[in-house]
Amino acid sequence: MFGSETYRVELEHFEGPLDLLLFLIQREEVDIYDIPIARITQQYLEFLDLMRSLDLDVAGEYILLASTLIAIKSRTLLPVPEVDEEGEVIDPRQELVRQLLEYRRFRAAAERIGDIEVTRRGIHGRGDGAAMPDAPAAELDLGLYELLAAYHRALNMAAVREAARPVVELETVRIEDQVRMIRHRLERSPRLRLSELIGAAPVRLHLIVTFMAILELVRLGEVGARQPNAFDEVYLYRRESTYDR
Repeated sequence: MFGSETYRVELEHFEGPLDLLLFLIQREEVDIYDIPIARITQQYLEFLDLMRSLDLDVAGEYILLASTLIAIKSRTLLPVPEVDEEGEVIDPRQELVRQLLEYRRFRAAAERIGDIEVTRRGIHGRGDGAAMPDAPAAELDLGLYELLAAYHRALNMAAVREAARPVVELETVRIEDQVRMIRHRLERSPRLRLSELIGAAPVRLHLIVTFMAILELVRLGEVGARQPNAFDEVYLYRRESTYDR
């Protein structure tokens, strides 16, 4: 079981709902101008359920976007399409696409500014230690939703393992203990496979707590995550920071 302390990971330190929507669109490799709204809405709602199952603090803006997606989906199912004053068919996805394109441009600009800052610090100082030891430069930095997708795959595999073996007695497992375990392992190794950490969990409860510990370390800026290519193995690495001991 979980430890007695209340422990929540605040999502404000990660991405927002539009990031989740863009992630789903990119993962499904669909045209942002022609979003399959029913499929993307279903996946968005599934991710919200997954986040709630981890006791992540799902802010109201996530719920608002979910309502928007459901409303757009309902409008696309109308037997007679909506038309404007000139008789042109109104695409109910149009405003959402506009917001996504504007947000994507804003995020790209912010990333370029961040890259310039990292380069500047790399030239004039030690930098923030974000580079992963022995990691190819082409590896992709991961955000919350890529980590959640990897966690979801591991959760499904854990369910299969549990179904194939007898029920075991649960021991108390605390996020604080898993945080210390991950810190200790990253002190001994430059990087760890995500599958090693959460795949070694004896039951799903341990997997959930271990993943919440990973999110907490990512939020604190102590741990980063990368993968060589989309859908490849996810690696965790230690950022340069002071650990609580």
